[in-house]
Amino acid sequence: MLQIAPQTFLHDWYARTIEIVDLFQPDSLRLEWGIQAAEFNPYNKQLAAYFHNRAESGHQGVVLTNKGHAYPTGTAVMDIERGSLRRIQPQTLRLRLHPETHCSRVTQRVEEVQWL
Repeated sequence: MLQIAPQTFLHDWYARTIEIVDLFQPDSLRLEWGIQAAEFNPYNKQLAAYFHNRAESGHQGVVLTNKGHAYPTGTAVMDIERGSLRRIQPQTLRLRLHPETHCSRVTQRVEEVQWL
């Protein structure tokens, strides 16, 4: 049976992750499978925006990694653990997050980066 995370859990998860970003200013943030659930979608967008904007304010380069398809292709580094892709994947980095998620700075700053 599929469990749906309650709003109290989602809010707590988001608040704790933001606290980690603020206290430790990590240069990478790795997110696991659970965030693919639909109820995480608004929090995923807000977290990506916050993480990148916080890094920008401190002039720090950062990497967001995830497993699966929680973020659109090219907006986070895909983490492949104990597996492989059938072929090399050409990627275009496009950060398309909605202004309602408080990420307009990210959207304006990162429009498109071609992988070489």
